[in-house]
This record gives sequence, C-alpha cells and structure tokens, in this order.
Amino acid sequence: MLKETLTDQMVAIMRLIKEKGSTVCAGTCEHRKPGELHCLTAAQILKCSTSGYKRRLRELVQMGYLDRKRVQRADGANLARYTLTAEGDSELAKRMS
Repeated sequence: MLKETLTDQMVAIMRLIKEKGSTVCAGTCEHRKPGELHCLTAAQILKCSTSGYKRRLRELVQMGYLDRKRVQRADGANLARYTLTAEGDSELAKRMS
C-alpha cells in the first residue's frame, strides 16, 4: 500500500463519497445517469478538473482508502464504482473530528 499524505482535496473527495455512498465512472460522460455521482459532477462540486478528480481517485485506491469494483448497471453499462474502505472511513472520521 502506498503511503502518501492526504491532501485537503483528497479528504474532500472522501467526504463527498461518504455522503453520496459511492462515485462511479462509466468511462465516458455520455453514459452518465441522473442520481449517480460521476467524475464530471463530482469535479464540478469540488471545483477541480475531471482529470484531477480521477487521478486523486486512483491515488486514494493505491493508499487503501477507496475500493474500486467493476459493476454492471441495469442497462448493461459497465462501471467502476468507488467506495470508502474501512481504513478510509476511519481516516476520514479522524479528520472530521
């Protein structure tokens, strides 16, 4: 597991994922569905670029704070779903107290 320092932006991403339950990436914004937290929507909320958001997601997965699973939506689209790990939830709780 890669140990790096969590930035404020990474903590904000973790907080947003905890609030929404998960974030998904469909590979292209054309496959977004209402109600799902996609890279574009999350980047707009956090006022960062979509590529910066995706890079931070990968870093958080490498750090062990997020889990990435391939899932298939009811319409057949394949997605990557990112959720907080137990370690990520614990680290976020420390930072929020």
